[in-house]
Amino acid sequence: MYQILSPFDVITKHPEYALHVKTMSYSLLFPIRSIPTAANGSKPDMLFVATVAKCIELCENLVSFTCTAHALLPFILTKLLSQKPRLTEVKLEALTLSVTEATELAKMEGLTHLTLESPSRGALHLLEKWVGNNRGQLTCLSLSNSIDVTPGLLGYSLAHLSNLKSLSITNCLATTHKDLLRQLNQYPQLSLESLALTIYTSTREADALWPDLFSLKHLTIHVRQCGKEDLNPTVKSVLSCVSHAALESLTLRDIDRAELHTSVLNTVIKEHKRTLRKLNFVSFILTEGQIREICLELKELRQLAVFITVYPDVLAAYISKAKRLTTLVDTQSGTGHAARDPSLDSRGVKKLFKKCVGLRTVKTTGRTYTAEWKESGKTGEKELKVTLHRLRQPFVVLREGRDGTWDL
Repeated sequence: MYQILSPFDVITKHPEYALHVKTMSYSLLFPIRSIPTAANGSKPDMLFVATVAKCIELCENLVSFTCTAHALLPFILTKLLSQKPRLTEVKLEALTLSVTEATELAKMEGLTHLTLESPSRGALHLLEKWVGNNRGQLTCLSLSNSIDVTPGLLGYSLAHLSNLKSLSITNCLATTHKDLLRQLNQYPQLSLESLALTIYTSTREADALWPDLFSLKHLTIHVRQCGKEDLNPTVKSVLSCVSHAALESLTLRDIDRAELHTSVLNTVIKEHKRTLRKLNFVSFILTEGQIREICLELKELRQLAVFITVYPDVLAAYISKAKRLTTLVDTQSGTGHAARDPSLDSRGVKKLFKKCVGLRTVKTTGRTYTAEWKESGKTGEKELKVTLHRLRQPFVVLREGRDGTWDL
């Protein structure tokens, strides 16, 4: 005998709390094997599924729902579609959705945010209906990890979503960044504030058919396939579309550990130094001089994410120049590469907090450190308190012992 304990049990055992639940998320923060499964390992454990389904049924005031565990979705679909009048944000991994299941989901109305990860052909086939049912409300559309998202399908969506503010088309082979930007150019009435795209092919210069995205505030660029010699010109060509925008956040993500050319960084600093608040470089290697320049020039910077390759003492000297910086992220955690020296451990994090009094949060692999300065009752001086939060599994499996007790 075994028993699975999860956050969903809290609601099923105390249904009076259900009315207060506005957001529900089941995400694969851990490998697929960590999902509670039946004895044969092929399907989710049905006791766990029943608990999740019951929890969804009870939470009638849900506003946001996320499920990126595709094996779980078919079992909870009917509960999600019934008595959820306030549901406006949906994020699903739609890998195994059948046409029938997708048809039921496409009936949902009143959505403002729609995210489909790895959508099946059945799900994409019904995307036009989904868009049609929510054309007046949908402001955020995100499609990822699909070979069936074509420029034509994207064009149809853009033509019918006049209120669209956020668009993310990533890891979709059939729609390159060139196709995406050309489609956006056909609908100048859109006032996009957020855009995410993937680079598969190199472009040495900006295309004449690309738009000038004046209203954009947030830009994410994923680089999947691009030669080393073409990488920096290609990134600069995309950045040219936002040269007149008041960009607040920029994320550059490369599948390989590439060196960031100084000309790219200079372009970012020159054009957005007065507005940029968040700057994230994932898998890009920056020199000490580049980190120093970022901290000196970007006066409004609140968050910096970099692959940290310098010692804490040296890093502290640089980031202390960024007076408004509150969050530092070590992007080694998002690259999958082996550990390197120097590594940012708890001792190094504490050094950063002590030397950079404005810094409040440091994120590393699976860990989040938070700093708080409190006055000492004895001396009246401020003392540093560092809190560590570790990423843990969202459920616990208990097994019944021979004596009738339950153990991990």
